[in-house]
Amino acid sequence: RLHTVTCRYEPFQDANGHRRYRNPVFQGSSRNIRLSPEDWYPFLPQLKKAEDFKELFPLHLEARFQGDSKQIAAERLKVCSDRQDITLETNMTVSQLQNKDWLTLDARILNLQASSTSLRQLASWNPSAKSKLHPLLSSVGPLQADGHVSYNRRRIQCDLNLQAGPGSVSLTGSLTENDKVVASIHSRAFDFGILAQPKHPVGTASFDFYCKGNLRQGTYPALTFNGTVQQLDYKGYAYHDIIFNADYKDGGFDGKLSVNDPNVALTAEGKFNLRTCIPYITGKASVRRFNPHALNLTARYPGTMFQGELDVEFQGRDIEDMEGNLKVGPIRMVSAEEEYNVSPIQFQATRNAGQRLLLLDSDFLHVRMAGDFKLTTLIAHSRELMHDYLPSFIKKPHMKRDTSDEATL
Repeated sequence: RLHTVTCRYEPFQDANGHRRYRNPVFQGSSRNIRLSPEDWYPFLPQLKKAEDFKELFPLHLEARFQGDSKQIAAERLKVCSDRQDITLETNMTVSQLQNKDWLTLDARILNLQASSTSLRQLASWNPSAKSKLHPLLSSVGPLQADGHVSYNRRRIQCDLNLQAGPGSVSLTGSLTENDKVVASIHSRAFDFGILAQPKHPVGTASFDFYCKGNLRQGTYPALTFNGTVQQLDYKGYAYHDIIFNADYKDGGFDGKLSVNDPNVALTAEGKFNLRTCIPYITGKASVRRFNPHALNLTARYPGTMFQGELDVEFQGRDIEDMEGNLKVGPIRMVSAEEEYNVSPIQFQATRNAGQRLLLLDSDFLHVRMAGDFKLTTLIAHSRELMHDYLPSFIKKPHMKRDTSDEATL
């Protein structure tokens, strides 16, 4: 309900001598305003089918407000549910009332608290997204937030601090009417393992991510990503100093990655696009040190460090249409007892007039395979052949009877 409301205005006479009023100024307060689901149906008719969303109601609203013909300001606007599952306290201003094109909402969020239950209920306002959002939001809650949000038809901007079950996150961003976006997200400790369904080997991370670009540039967005991961827990090991940058354009990525950790150091760059008429992937990687045992990736090779190079260039609509080159090495393996070096291994695949050619070249093995065969069944046929000679070490694969390959070695 509305409590005391005062209003002041300036009377005047127009050119026809009629009494008019201008420059109104008002102030007042409201308490115990009750909002039901039906109050939202004219604006969001889909809520009629969102049964979980209705459980949030009734919501109660109170505020002190003041304004004039140009703007309205609400001080200590508070919205909460009966069970206090969700509570919002904010100072809000609606300005540019005389020009709908520049009408601006500016909110300083003093405190937002939402339980896991209320987040689940909020997610159900859109029934089509219910199954995707419910598990995630149940893991996030309870949620606390403060910050600043502004909106008009030309620009949306936010600066928020979020505290949830997985950790704390700072989010800053803006989106303009021509779909230009700038965003950054920062966290000193965020546990991705809590979000995973089921539990994932990725754990707590400390990171800074940046993104800018255009959400609509032709068929696909055009975006630039940059980021630094100060620490990332994976399978019980804490990786350090991961830096990446990438451009997303025309449905493909072009990026670089570097890692400088005591047990893994590498640089990589590459491009791939799976949405062009002929999908492709190209890339290079240089591994200066790699200790898989220390990284908890395997129980083998304790105290062993690997070094190597990788160069890949392939294109094709699927694995049967694939053509390109793969070069691995040279590879160096060093432990306290021994040192082992492997010269580069190169693999090449081409296809012409229905005939496929595979080349494998290294210091210890030279293979040339030509014929009409499928890569999807070639490995299985090779295992079947090797099973005849080493039945104790290689299991016989399950093959379909109608599969056949023709090749010369």
